[in-house]
Amino acid sequence: MLIGIDNSEVIFEKERPKSIGNSVTLPRNIKTKQEIEEVALSITEQVCYRLRRNNLLANVVNVQLRTKDFLDTSHQRKLDLAVSNTKIIYRYSKTINR
Repeated sequence: MLIGIDNSEVIFEKERPKSIGNSVTLPRNIKTKQEIEEVALSITEQVCYRLRRNNLLANVVNVQLRTKDFLDTSHQRKLDLAVSNTKIIYRYSKTINR
């Protein structure tokens, strides 16, 4: 008797993602507001592209930061309307934790 061998056809069904996010580890510490905003915009563009590619809309924006000492801070904000628009989501991300 063989265990773990099955010659039946594998049926793969692609599921829609329940959430879309992205993170990045930067090669150096960033110190200016402009540098932070450039990174945040780049991440927002990537996430919104994936939202649109999957025919999804965002209801909540979450921003998480990790310091060089590995201390995490995370804040989120519910959107007024579900969207996949980069400008709108980026604008919301900049208002989190104000």
